[in-house]
Amino acid sequence: MKNKNKLLHSVNTRLKKNNCLPHIVSSLAYDIFYLISNYEDVDDELIKNKFLDYVTRNNQENLLDIQIEYAVQLMDHNSKLEYEEVHKVFSLVDEIFALKKLGLKTDFLCHIYEQKLKIFLQKEFTRAKMVVEDRWEDWKKDWWWYRI
Repeated sequence: MKNKNKLLHSVNTRLKKNNCLPHIVSSLAYDIFYLISNYEDVDDELIKNKFLDYVTRNNQENLLDIQIEYAVQLMDHNSKLEYEEVHKVFSLVDEIFALKKLGLKTDFLCHIYEQKLKIFLQKEFTRAKMVVEDRWEDWKKDWWWYRI
């Protein structure tokens, strides 16, 4: 388990900065979701509101759409992906899940994204299974894309 105080300090420091790079904002969302999912003494509403303010301040309201489109683009690749590319898909899916849980909305049809993910997991089963083993943490046990 990650050190709560170090992670909380890192999150609070990043929330004070301006950043318009989608991967940086998504990574921050994942860390915030990790904190609120694993530590009961973290003020969920306060940190969610700070994150949503951060998203607005940095003009990232469409971040969820951007990340879903990127994930779908990787999943739609016609040939077999390398391990690192499958790992990236899992990272994106985890971040997309965190972004949704933190309150970001999407115009993108989520059921299409989830269908594409299911097809991708079947197509890339062997590498996906390896990624699941490498990325597994107990707090992810209810995330359906880790149950392959």
